[in-house]
Amino acid sequence: MFVRVSRSRHSLLSVSVVLVLLALATTLVLSQKSAAGAASTATLEIVVPQKARLDEQVRVKVVATGVRNLGGFQSALNFDAKHLLVEHASVTEALKGPNRDLLPLGPVFRDGSVVIGAVTCPVAQCAGARYKEAVRDRSGINGRVELAEIVFVAKAPGRLELKLDKVQLVDPQGNVLPASTANATIEIVGR
Repeated sequence: MFVRVSRSRHSLLSVSVVLVLLALATTLVLSQKSAAGAASTATLEIVVPQKARLDEQVRVKVVATGVRNLGGFQSALNFDAKHLLVEHASVTEALKGPNRDLLPLGPVFRDGSVVIGAVTCPVAQCAGARYKEAVRDRSGINGRVELAEIVFVAKAPGRLELKLDKVQLVDPQGNVLPASTANATIEIVGR
């Protein structure tokens, strides 16, 4: 037994199928855009004064902007060792929360670079005797976070670039977060 479909019913059915497919495609595109937004790229940048004088301290900050759920970081800061001498480097406590402990990684000093980083532990006192019973905080930091400060002494005049290298940002579970870098330039002038 065959059912005969008139041309108008057939056209209506075709239009309905096209509309359903269009709706599905639109939903798919919108869900991909929202997923891409959820995995937005954070930027690790160097904040430095534009100029410094010979023999003066130069404070350089490593700042993450646009982060979502940040739980740790590591980066090398490369510089010209003829112009700058590292005096001190440390991580800030910005990643540490009320229920998260901070574990610094480094700094490691090399000729022309400083490698620095930190990770967080999901409890307030990671090395505490009651680690197993402690309240867990599985969320990371969002927004703008000052991660580290490196203090240099300006040793020679000139214009030089400070560059971030081997950057890695991770969430509290250790998953790598997408990141870009923004390097900086400083001019060292005479006294």
